[in-house]
Amino acid sequence: MVKFHPSGRLLAAAGLGVANAALLAWRAAHGGIPRHHLLHRADLPAISTAWDLLVVPVLAWFLLGRARARLEGASGWFGFSMGLLVGAGFALLFQLGHLEPLPWVLLAILAVGIVAPIHRAECVLGFVLGMTFTFGAVLSSAVAGVLTGLSALLYKGARWLWREVRGGAGR
Repeated sequence: MVKFHPSGRLLAAAGLGVANAALLAWRAAHGGIPRHHLLHRADLPAISTAWDLLVVPVLAWFLLGRARARLEGASGWFGFSMGLLVGAGFALLFQLGHLEPLPWVLLAILAVGIVAPIHRAECVLGFVLGMTFTFGAVLSSAVAGVLTGLSALLYKGARWLWREVRGGAGR
């Protein structure tokens, strides 16, 4: 497949950082850089999307380093693409004002996490990048962090339980 050069993650992180800086510059010129309140409640603190200038390149550099071996094969790119589609779909539902299905989308992500390793770095990076335009990278990373932790517990817990059940049948 594609050979992932070690300097590729630095170039990709820098490219994402430049693209994000261009988006923030455009937003600053067209009404200002948005701030997002935690849990979409005005009584909770707001986080400026300007933090994305730091978060996007650092997160991309770190997660691409973790996913390098899998990104040399098709499974890594599939995981990244699916994360990107789910994150963008979640953000699109929010932008269109369809808030009712959002908790179900989160539960569906966790359900998929029982049978698929969606806690991997490439899936997380795709998910965060898919949500960044709408929510910013900081809020998206927080959501992804919670989903990643729960997904890893479910995935590894289901594997452990399956091995115990199968091993117990032959005893």
